[in-house]
Amino acid sequence: MLIVNDTTSSLVAAVSNRLSALSFHMREYYWVNMKKINEIYRYKTEEYSTDAVNKFNIYPEQIPSWLVDWISEEGGYFIGNLQPAHMDF
Repeated sequence: MLIVNDTTSSLVAAVSNRLSALSFHMREYYWVNMKKINEIYRYKTEEYSTDAVNKFNIYPEQIPSWLVDWISEEGGYFIGNLQPAHMDF
């Protein structure tokens, strides 16, 4: 939405640099598909380190039974809210 000129070129460059980090963060932590659900079912809970796979200590029991039937094999959706030990479906 910005017109690239001498005044905005540094701002456009900063946005471009941050875009890959933002898209990684969204895909890694907020995108849920069947592959991610299967990973969550195998999570160990109560992990507290920088190496933790389950960074938000999500409990597999929190995944509602209807979610597996609702998500298609090809797609997924963004989680609306993610906080420690809780995913908002």
